[in-house]
Amino acid sequence: MQRKNPRPKNLIIIRTEDRGESLHSPLPNTLLSSVGSALQDFQDSFTFLDKKGRGWVSKVELQMVLYRHEQIIGTDDFDQLWNKYQTSEGFNYIALLQDASLKLPEETLAELQRLRIQLRQASIATPSQLFFQFDTNKNGRVSTEEIVKYFESKGVQLHQNTMARLVSCYTADARGLNYSQFVSLLLPSESGSEPLGLELSVLLLPHQYELLEIFQSIDRIRTSRVSGGDFSRALSENITFSEDEIETLFKIFEKEGKVNYKEIWHKLNEYEGNDEGEKSALEHLKDEYFDDVEKLYKHLKRADGDKDGKMVIEELSGVLERLGVSLKSGVQEVFALLDTMKDSKIDISEFVVFLQNSLWESS
Repeated sequence: MQRKNPRPKNLIIIRTEDRGESLHSPLPNTLLSSVGSALQDFQDSFTFLDKKGRGWVSKVELQMVLYRHEQIIGTDDFDQLWNKYQTSEGFNYIALLQDASLKLPEETLAELQRLRIQLRQASIATPSQLFFQFDTNKNGRVSTEEIVKYFESKGVQLHQNTMARLVSCYTADARGLNYSQFVSLLLPSESGSEPLGLELSVLLLPHQYELLEIFQSIDRIRTSRVSGGDFSRALSENITFSEDEIETLFKIFEKEGKVNYKEIWHKLNEYEGNDEGEKSALEHLKDEYFDDVEKLYKHLKRADGDKDGKMVIEELSGVLERLGVSLKSGVQEVFALLDTMKDSKIDISEFVVFLQNSLWESS
């Protein structure tokens, strides 16, 4: 009985010099075209396995996805694919989906190009200003729904499914795009530009910036989440923290065994502690890395002439000059963005929250 040839039809047979055969699926074009033609299906397969939204899968999980979609490739080509998108954690399927998005149907790519052109023509705002205009719920992310609503407000109708497909190429986070992903999708010519206010944030919140750099030195692929061991390594760089304090802080901030360090500054303002041990550990963390917020508040409130909790540009500029901050650090742009009532004033609390958000969502 003759055995059926198990080789998939989409593989090309290359005759080698010794007349042997090797299975070859020309990468990246063949695979990228296949992924691009069924982008949402591949996205669904990857995210089904990546339930925590980390943006990567293991080698076995990658094989499972390829097998499910009948993309069976030779060993050498699989290794080539793995090496191209490999990170220290696993296979970066987001990068694969982004590359595959270039193989989307022509009408989808035409739609994306149309949106990019309309966005550049319709607004003179900076990339950071645009990001905050899209981010209506102010959670530091731009969702598919927010993109659709923004364009609808400008008289441009979008298909929700098309936009969701494009967004899925740039993030595994259900909340949507962060700043850099937003720029890469809708403003590619601005890629690499810094969020509005980041320079000010670094200058005015140096201790928070120090803590962020510590976490990022450990979180090399920027998942924004660290394990208990990595959390301990990060805080242990400051010898004033005891092991008990670090363990207590991890229990306060962890979710599903990891800490999203970009959310720590939020939780510090929301959680006071249930016992003396928690309260003491939280107070220590605030003293070491978040004392610059209180100092900034004091300077701003002292300069608030009529004590209404708001500042005019002259008052803000005076505070920044006394703190030795250059007025070339985007102050006018930040002020214009936060002057939502258009009364030439900004709310002090909103200004400080804006600085922290710009810092912690900067990557």
